Amino acid sequence: MNINPISRRVAVALLALAATAAAPAHAEGTDIVAASQSEVQLYKGPSIADAGAKIPAKDFPWKVMQKSKGFYEIKTATGSAWVNSMDVRTAPAAAVVCSTPPAIAHVAGSRNAGSARCN
Repeated sequence: MNINPISRRVAVALLALAATAAAPAHAEGTDIVAASQSEVQLYKGPSIADAGAKIPAKDFPWKVMQKSKGFYEIKTATGSAWVNSMDVRTAPAAAVVCSTPPAIAHVAGSRNAGSARCN
């Protein structure tokens, strides 16, 4: 089956655009809702080498100001600090991207791939 190279490029571009729109650009608005231990290690920056004090894991949810290199920046009583994303759990973010591909672009297809074919 011959597919027009332009329509293939359009389909690839649409898929890339949809993937970009579905992925969050940053963690702003994310909430930390739980921790894996009773205390959470704080860091001065988004690096394990910048370890600081520990704080009790309580008073959730914590608002995430930004995300970098697997760390979340949060507000603390003394300013801001970073926590390792492996030490905490965030609320699942819901993102819905609805789009309709153009009628001329072939999104997917396979000959004789009906539901009866799988039986």
